[in-house]
Amino acid sequence: LENKKDDEAVDFFRRSIAAAGTHSAKVALAGLLAKRGEYEEAGKLIQSVLAFMPDRADALFILYEMKMQKAD
Repeated sequence: LENKKDDEAVDFFRRSIAAAGTHSAKVALAGLLAKRGEYEEAGKLIQSVLAFMPDRADALFILYEMKMQKAD
């Protein structure tokens, strides 16, 4: 059930980004993708946000979490 909800959330945020491309939607999608182990796409989304907002805490936190997961 959790995977289905995650899939629905990923679809929602992909549509949101396609429609408006907001940084909040990109960060939310990146967090979901990172949770699923899809680090490459998540990293691209985070980097696109940090290019405009380098101090955005939630994006930096997701980037940190991904680096820690890759270090394991």
